[in-house]
Parts: sequence; C-alpha cells; structure tokens
Amino acid sequence: MAADLNQVVMRIYEASVEPDGLDRLAGIIAEALGSRSGLLALLDRPAPGQDSLPSVVGMPSATANFDDWARTAYAEHYHHCNIWFERGVKRGFPAIVLSHELVPAKELLRSEWYDYCQRLDTFHVLGAQFHVDGQFSAQFGAQRPRRSRAFDEASRRKMALLLPHLQRALQIQLRLGLADEIAEATVDLLQRLGLGLLILDPGRRLLFGNALAERLLRDGSALRLSNGRVRAVGKDAAGFAEMVEQAARTSAGKGQDAGGTLHLRAGRGSARRLLIAPLAATRCAFGISIPAVLVLISDPDEQPTASVEQLCAAFGLTHAEGLLLAGVVAGQSLADYAERTGIALETARTHAKRLLSKSGYHRQIDLVRAVTSDPMFRLAEAERGWPGDGG
Repeated sequence: MAADLNQVVMRIYEASVEPDGLDRLAGIIAEALGSRSGLLALLDRPAPGQDSLPSVVGMPSATANFDDWARTAYAEHYHHCNIWFERGVKRGFPAIVLSHELVPAKELLRSEWYDYCQRLDTFHVLGAQFHVDGQFSAQFGAQRPRRSRAFDEASRRKMALLLPHLQRALQIQLRLGLADEIAEATVDLLQRLGLGLLILDPGRRLLFGNALAERLLRDGSALRLSNGRVRAVGKDAAGFAEMVEQAARTSAGKGQDAGGTLHLRAGRGSARRLLIAPLAATRCAFGISIPAVLVLISDPDEQPTASVEQLCAAFGLTHAEGLLLAGVVAGQSLADYAERTGIALETARTHAKRLLSKSGYHRQIDLVRAVTSDPMFRLAEAERGWPGDGG
C-alpha cells in the first residue's frame, strides 16, 4: 500500500507543475480511492462565523463525467443544494467526511440535490474540505454509484494521507499561475511602452526576447542575432559585449558592475538607447546559479501613441479636435494635416486654438510633450494609419 500511495503522491506533484496538469488531479485522487468520479472545486475562504456556504470560484479539475452541463449547473445552482457539503462545512476546515454519516439515504432520495446526483449516477461520496491559502478554500469529492459499496474508514484514512499533498499541489499551481500572469503582464507592458526586452546569458546567447526586441534584431540596424548570440552593429560592438560581460559577472556574484546605458546608431541618423543591467542569478533544481543580463531597448520609431478616443476623453475634445491633436503628436504640421484631411487651414487653426484652450496649455509643443511623456497615454493602443484616415 505504501508503494501505491507513493506513486499517487508522485503523480499529484507531477500534475501540479504541468501547465494542463491541474485537470488531472481529481481523477488521480478519485482513482486512488477506488472511484471513477471526482470533482475538485475552488471556493472563497469562509469568514469566521460565516453562515452561508462558501461560493464556488472555479472548478479546475474533474473527471470526464462532469461535462460542461454538470460543471455549470453545479457552480450556478446545485452547489447551494449540496446537503453533503452544507453539513460537512459544519465540521470545520480541514475535514474528511463520508456521505452516509452526514445525510441518511431516505433524506437524500427526497432532496433536490439528488436530482443532480442521479444525472451523474452518484450516491456514495467521500468529501474533503480544506484551506488552500488566505483567499481560497477547496472541496474535493470522490463519488460512487448506488450499486457500489460505500466509502469506509479505510478510504478516509487514505484520503487523510493524500490531503496535504493535494493542498500543496493547489498552492503550487496558484503560485505558478500568478508568476506566469505577472511575467506576461510585464512583457506586455514593456511592449506597449515601446521597449524591447532581451535576456542574455554571459555569452550573449539569447534566452528570451519580446516581440519588439525580436523585430529590432531582424531589422539588424543596431543589434543583430548571429549564431544565437546578440551583437551590436559597427563601432559599438566591443562596448556592448564588454557591458554584457560585466553585468553577467555581477549577476553571478563575481563583480559589482551595475550595468549602464549605451546609444547605438540605427541608421538614418536615429539612435536607440540600451539599458544593460544584471539580473539576480536564479538557482535551478541542481543548485547551480544561472547568471543572466537584462537589455532594455528604446526604439523612438516604434513608440506607441495615444488613441483619438483617449485624447478626447483626457482633454474634453471633440472628435475633430482629437484627430488634429493625434496628427500633431505624430509630427504633422497644421498645413500638412489640413491638406491630408481635406479641411481648410483656417479650420485646422480654429481646432488648434480650441484644443489648447480646453487642455490648459498655451503652446502646442507643451501639449505634445505632455501627451508623449505621459505613460498612461503611451499605454493606449496606437491608432493605425494616419490620424483622420476614413474619418
């Protein structure tokens, strides 16, 4: 039995670290308890003295018999009819309960909850309820049909051995999920701010690059990817390599260089600014420190601009005034904008006076500087094409 339980525990932790592994957890636990049916639901953590049932936040794992209807119906209605859980909650958290000790068979057969049980061919249940963290609790149930034998004390003891591992698996999944969300949000933020992001190893091998950075590498006017290594173009190549090397030494704990900035010529007279900094060395599963270097790339040609809608909302402009401001921010003169949009130059000047009055700025350049320097504007989705196209 110990060997079998060890295998189950191993499968639980394997599922906890795999992207889609959580969906298998209910089946793994149910199978260990001699059942083909299992459901794992995430709940709001009940407050002290709370009388109502904790609400279902989600059902991250269930066996195949819990189809879309069964999951939706349980979350939206039958969870609040679940007399097993209603009475089991009174046992407190954590608790492992058997259905026959909570509700007599005759009472179960007369309940609305049994309508749901019949649809899933369930009659006997072993349930477990436990806290996951400060925000969530969880309920797990393994079910058997009426024709099968009921869960017994041996089943309860087995569940008691597995419960800490199930709890830990959920904690791992929640932390991994939060880490992934933070990483995705960070990369998305940098992308929308017009910043390229590269992570390099000490040999300048590319470990990660966001979409903007990869586009800049393909362009090859300032940085290039050659044989898997990132290098600067032209006279800045040696300086770039030296800065990455020193930052990597700091990341590995062998130096004290904090990195720095570098200006790379990108052709046509424009320049891209690079921020090179050491990343804290990460320890892999074998205890080896892996140094890495962060490279942030500012690309003036790719800076996103505020949408017309955001400009109108921010300064109380009409759509026509917002279109003009977007054009000016994009670098167009009033004459060019008037010609492009087919309006009279005097009309454009009138719009310009009004938007200055509404925005509270006296000079056009001050208003443009306010828009281009405000990160909230720069996070707005950029308008595609020329401001005023199709308007």
